[in-house]
Amino acid sequence: MRFFRFTGSSLKYGSYGLIAILLCILTGCGTAKKAQAVSTTAQVAVLSGYGCSAPFTPPPATSVNETLLSGGLSRQYRLHIPHTYRSTIKYPLVLSFHGHSGNALMQERISGLSTLAEQKNFVVAYPQGTIGPDHLRGWDTGPRNYPHVDDVRFVNDLIGHLEQTLCIDPHRIYATGFSNGGSFTNILACKLANRIAAVAIVSGGMHPVAGGCTPQRPISLLEFHGTGDHIVPYNGNSANDQEPPIHTWLSQWVERDGCQPTPTPFFQQGDVLGEQWMSCRAHAVVMHYRITGGQHTWPKGGFVDEQGQRYARATDLIWHFLQAHSLTLPT
Repeated sequence: MRFFRFTGSSLKYGSYGLIAILLCILTGCGTAKKAQAVSTTAQVAVLSGYGCSAPFTPPPATSVNETLLSGGLSRQYRLHIPHTYRSTIKYPLVLSFHGHSGNALMQERISGLSTLAEQKNFVVAYPQGTIGPDHLRGWDTGPRNYPHVDDVRFVNDLIGHLEQTLCIDPHRIYATGFSNGGSFTNILACKLANRIAAVAIVSGGMHPVAGGCTPQRPISLLEFHGTGDHIVPYNGNSANDQEPPIHTWLSQWVERDGCQPTPTPFFQQGDVLGEQWMSCRAHAVVMHYRITGGQHTWPKGGFVDEQGQRYARATDLIWHFLQAHSLTLPT
């Protein structure tokens, strides 16, 4: 098991060796290695509460860079723990994925999730992709020039690691991503629906999922997309590894979740249309915001949810959507 060594800040945790030893005793040092060997497509035992009551004190309101061994590779991620963190309380975990050519720090700044985490008391992890054949950082979502590593395994390993080292609520683990990170979030909804409660995608470029998309349960999904997006066109791009139109991709999720096939508009103001698909199985929700003329960016304008509540930023609405859903675990 790896222990937190905070880098990129003035805080050094090397003097806390005794705490690390005690944490190792409490959580079981061999567990992480076993978790790394689990297939990402198999049923995964949830490591509930392993990190609770551990003698860990995070620095106040800072984000830190960390590494994790996964699939024989040293993988990086950025972690933000709210300054109110207490190891006796189970916290939601949000995983936020950067776009192609981006990185974890950029995603933290673009999304503003770390600031919101301080207000709403949740933990945020910003996993970082690897360098692909095009010499840019990204996620393995299908295109030939993108990386080809087991990113799903990395996320699965990261969730297990954070559950063992922090007090994470296994019922409230969420994923969100931008662009290529949004496409990868879609893959996680297909492959890790048994660990992730709900997902939110911003300007995602969707490609056919290797091995097919067969989620183990209906999963709630929120999507934002601009009709003026020239990087990931709203109406699809067959020249880019068969990117489908956004409504075609959404319809596929509507069918998987067993929702009514016709969406219900609930908000239209200015350039923004909000619609959702109703009566999905297991209380799942599929929701979409179409931004007329919107570009390939993380939206910052005001939004209204299906209950008429206004939000100043897309990030606030994303958290509202995610936290409304929890994972029903098998008994």
